[in-house]
Amino acid sequence: MRRQTFLSVVLLTVISVFLSAAAPAQAQTNHALIVGVSRYDNLPENAWLTGPANDAVLMRDFLRTNGTRQFDDANITLLADGVEGAQHPTLQAIRDALTQLARDVEPNDFVYLHFSGHGTQAPALVAGSELDGLDELFLPADIGQWQDNGQPVENALVDDELGALIGAVRAKGAHVWAVFDSCHSGTVTRASNLADPADAEVSRQLSPALLGIPQEVLDAAQVRTRGQNNAGGATVGFDGMPEVTEGSFVAFFAAQTNQTTPEMRLPAGDPARQTHGLFTFSILSALAQNPGVSYRQLAQEVLRIYAMDGRANPTPLFEGDLDFGVFATQPGPAVTQWTIKQTGGTLEIPAGQLSGLAPGDTLGLVRTATQEAPEEGVALVVDAVTPLKATLRVESARFLPIEPGFLARQSEVSVDFAFTVALPPAETSAEIAGVLEALTASFDAGGRVGFVPTGAAADTQILYQDDQLWFLGGDGVLTASGPTKTPSILLGGKTEAEVATLAKDTISKMARVRNITALAGVYRPSKLGLKISLNAQSTQRSAPLDIPSSGVAQLTPGDIVFIDVTNTNRDPVDLNVLYIGSDYSISFLYAARINPAEGKVIDLFDVTDGSFGRERILTIATPAAPQTPTQDFSWLEQNALERTRANGMDGFAGLLQGAGFDMENTRGAARRGGAEGGIAQFLVDVVPALN
Repeated sequence: MRRQTFLSVVLLTVISVFLSAAAPAQAQTNHALIVGVSRYDNLPENAWLTGPANDAVLMRDFLRTNGTRQFDDANITLLADGVEGAQHPTLQAIRDALTQLARDVEPNDFVYLHFSGHGTQAPALVAGSELDGLDELFLPADIGQWQDNGQPVENALVDDELGALIGAVRAKGAHVWAVFDSCHSGTVTRASNLADPADAEVSRQLSPALLGIPQEVLDAAQVRTRGQNNAGGATVGFDGMPEVTEGSFVAFFAAQTNQTTPEMRLPAGDPARQTHGLFTFSILSALAQNPGVSYRQLAQEVLRIYAMDGRANPTPLFEGDLDFGVFATQPGPAVTQWTIKQTGGTLEIPAGQLSGLAPGDTLGLVRTATQEAPEEGVALVVDAVTPLKATLRVESARFLPIEPGFLARQSEVSVDFAFTVALPPAETSAEIAGVLEALTASFDAGGRVGFVPTGAAADTQILYQDDQLWFLGGDGVLTASGPTKTPSILLGGKTEAEVATLAKDTISKMARVRNITALAGVYRPSKLGLKISLNAQSTQRSAPLDIPSSGVAQLTPGDIVFIDVTNTNRDPVDLNVLYIGSDYSISFLYAARINPAEGKVIDLFDVTDGSFGRERILTIATPAAPQTPTQDFSWLEQNALERTRANGMDGFAGLLQGAGFDMENTRGAARRGGAEGGIAQFLVDVVPALN
């Protein structure tokens, strides 16, 4: 028996043996079970969480109002503590809700399952049944203690049981999407300079010791594994498990079995922000801004959001029928528009921060959903936003009353190129005051890079420690040594001006990487008809390793990465490939024109030991005009940051220049639905080879 990831027994019990690219038939009824466990009756309050209850409410409200597939209140079961009208999320309540779903659903119904709360691990009830020797547990509100009697932790929801309960739902022929925003083991050290402790990240992982499981028992049960690939893909099945072939099944996991997942106040910088699970909030943001996508595309967008924040951990995992449309719908292009509700003199739409809207954004007005272009001379300006709602005002050159049925349409997406830097606390930075003054003065006021006080939300935090300036990512993680060491500048032997110059270069490189990644959220390569796949080969591998766009492959020095590209369009397309290192280097790998119906397999690069950690391969596709030279983006290259230490363009190239080298403009308007270009991201973890 084997298992790759948390609760993958769920997959082994319920996933169908086929992965079809065809969308399922229209679901008949939508059902949802949302579980959010913040308070634990039998655990000390310092082990409680804040975010799961907020996750539950936000997810329920999204299901009620989203434009892809709405859920009736009568078919949403909410198990969450501290939420009015919700049931207490005990083990028996979860069992009963899933059992009731199995009774109620009909063939082709759709079922959404969401679990937010603590997770942990315990010795496997059946010896040899788990790859690592441990069962994964989701902890209901009435979780008890472990007893050394061969039984599970009292009131724990063990992965095997949850798999069987979901399997009973799937056996009725329903389509199921399950999201697990909890984690199980692993530790991480964050060196955050947060002014408000409420903004600190909290791990949704409970130490087994709090449940009375001795460390020596865990050590005895755990099977040590080495070199396991976390690229996702098919999970090896269990002998004798029932096979379910009706409906589709997809599971999203917040973390690998050896990782934690955080909760924090989101969205960052909003005075009214609330604590949410990062995974839940990222899924909703990605889905609100990209309706009509497949599960695989949604997974890609979640990974891009994590990369935007500089997060190498945790690594979410996505398994199942990923090529189906989200909510069991037909995937395809979707117009981002919302019905306007008028109450008195107030205009509202059911979209807000999760949809990427911000005060000052401008929307168009259409009378019908199929109207080709918005009304001329009419603008709807966003006045205020919450996660799921925005209020609008009309700016019009002509009188046009808003009538029932009118819609607000988002025809352009503003890509925010601003990059914020949080300065170190005053009490630790007095002796580098001159460096910081020179650094802040080196960037033009009102330009892309802005400095914020200690503790404010920022793209990078500067930390002064051990006579070094450290440049932490948005997650605040400091790795002081080793192959994935956080970039830093050693102050010894350098003048203040020299340190400030190096710091400016560091920040500029980090901003370029972040903003090129931001463009990938707007421009999709599928619009241009390129089919792209990557794999790694070496003499150390028995077979090529696929590098998925919806996962993270593990590479080692000596691997050779190949790209297989086919142009399925009628027009030629130019393809550029870049490599973004964990050291913020950008390497140019390839540029070529791919003609209609042409396919190529290209040896891209050899993996070396030059850097280790989370790295990215970006493919950039642009339409090729006849009788023009191949588009070449090699000018985007930049040298690596030390571990211690092109003008006049327009169109898509201009946006890339704006993302990479124009340090003045902070926003660029990128039209959704256009075919100017497309960017795809493939994530890899480069690790030292095992001896």
